[in-house]
Amino acid sequence: MASTALEILWVGLALLAIMFLGWLSGFLKLFHDNYMVPLHYLNIFVFYFGIPALVFKGLATKDFGQLDWVFVAAFLLLRVFSGLAILLVTLVTDRKIGSFLTHWIGSTWMNTVIFGIPILVAIYGPKVSILNILAAFSSLFFQLPFMLTLYEWRALRKEQKHQDGDDAAHQSSSDQAVELEMQPADSSADADAQDLKSSQPIQEGASSSKRDGSAAPIRPPKHWTPAWLKRMRTTHPWPYILLLILLRVLQNPPLIGILLGLLYSAIITTAIGVSAKDFPEVIDYFCTWLGNSVIPLAAFCVGSFMNGPFLRNVLRKWWIVLIYLVAKLLLLPLLAIPIFLMLGIDGVDARAGVMIASLPVALAAFSLSKQYDRGVEEMTSVISLGTLLMLPTALFWDWMMDVMDIWASTPNPYAPVPPPSCAPTPAPPPSNGTMTNDTMTAMAW
Repeated sequence: MASTALEILWVGLALLAIMFLGWLSGFLKLFHDNYMVPLHYLNIFVFYFGIPALVFKGLATKDFGQLDWVFVAAFLLLRVFSGLAILLVTLVTDRKIGSFLTHWIGSTWMNTVIFGIPILVAIYGPKVSILNILAAFSSLFFQLPFMLTLYEWRALRKEQKHQDGDDAAHQSSSDQAVELEMQPADSSADADAQDLKSSQPIQEGASSSKRDGSAAPIRPPKHWTPAWLKRMRTTHPWPYILLLILLRVLQNPPLIGILLGLLYSAIITTAIGVSAKDFPEVIDYFCTWLGNSVIPLAAFCVGSFMNGPFLRNVLRKWWIVLIYLVAKLLLLPLLAIPIFLMLGIDGVDARAGVMIASLPVALAAFSLSKQYDRGVEEMTSVISLGTLLMLPTALFWDWMMDVMDIWASTPNPYAPVPPPSCAPTPAPPPSNGTMTNDTMTAMAW
């Protein structure tokens, strides 16, 4: 539809303009010599305050029984099926956990809220934003915990291998020391230089900094971990991992916003019967102002992020970046279509779901990859290029659904309802042409 494509075009250009300002601020070093420093703090505001307020109000003002849980199940199946396909590809290739996680996050991690809400709202109206929040459920409750579990397991395995290697090296050095006692001392400048080099401490995050070209000021989100749980790391690794992931998920600010919103919806809105019109004004202002800051600040951050060496990374690993982009922008929304048809989702909900599935990879994928030191170059390239391709991708899928003639002629249940007209309806004149007393009274009023 021409009008829909035009709305997508205007919204996409506005988002690109905000991202350009973010890139320009980093290029001109308006905030800091290192563009990653302001990016880090702006991301903290969006992640800890803006998104939780946005999702809380979106859920709290809805009737719990009327939430579309079939839509939630559709995106859960979408992530499961795509994960299984990527697992098969990984088993055929290198069979590494890190590769599977990088492939999965680079091909399926959707920017459901930041870019999805403005595009869908422009097309279908403000009430459709609840679908973006529902689509994020499977990410926060399934994909993120599952990936964190595998990431932690991979980290423990690497740590154990490193410890075993140190033990072996220590044993080997002890044997060499016994042999050296029986030989004359002999040293060289090269040996001394090698010993000095090997004795230098390895700074945490140094490898990531070299690969992505930044000074790596971004730190992982702070999580509270009790001392008794830390002691379980080596003695009981799997209970440690499961409890650690549970704590991290429960300390995730957007997930806390979702849980509080569902709780408010179930108790206050649904059980007690307080309608959305009676939503407390103070909370309404608070959540609205914080929520309204999410889209411009997040788009600004993505633009600032593009000051990084993503073009160099694209040239170095262009083939894997191309595969990720094709899988994320084309194959994933294509997989969503039969899932929606299978579950009976149609109309605007199905079209909106396909548009959400076609959104680029979120900036959080870079933070996760950097935290666990895996796939940093790939995420830098996929996030930047995918975001730049967001507008033509949205236009393509809107056009493709029209060409496929699916869900094109259904009414929009999220469209704003026009207010009723207050003009009085004039009384019809009598059929015989004479004026009665009632007609004269109505005309006088």
